[in-house]
Amino acid sequence: MSRDSEIDHTTALCYKLHHSVIRQGKLATIRELSEESLKQKEDLCHELLELLDKLQAGDCRLKGLLLYELSCTLIEKRRRNLELQSDEENNNCFVDNVVCICFISLCRTALAQEALRCLQKTEEIFFGDVYEPPGLKKRLRALRGDCQQSISS
Repeated sequence: MSRDSEIDHTTALCYKLHHSVIRQGKLATIRELSEESLKQKEDLCHELLELLDKLQAGDCRLKGLLLYELSCTLIEKRRRNLELQSDEENNNCFVDNVVCICFISLCRTALAQEALRCLQKTEEIFFGDVYEPPGLKKRLRALRGDCQQSISS
């Protein structure tokens, strides 16, 4: 793939990402996204990050923003998994309930670790930049604490 065609592909992916979070003419909050839209957003972020690596863009602002958006998506998936786990614990209708809860816990931990890596890289990219994503440091502190708590339990 030539550099021009990669740039065209990147532009198309950016367009898809932008429109995947628009609902009825306005931006949807991450909590309003369907599971399908959330998965699509995650996949598009991964694709765009891969293209930036192929283009050797380095640690540019776009990469930082994509990592931040990816971390927000992973954190939302984790939040939904926590809700699912809570529902499973309250509803003992499954024979393999314990296996299900253990699997959800593993997914939750993996999502948190990936989100933490994304936020740490985002912080590194935006170090000293007045235009860093809002709430970056607060999210990073909270997720670090949450990951530490998961490791010790």
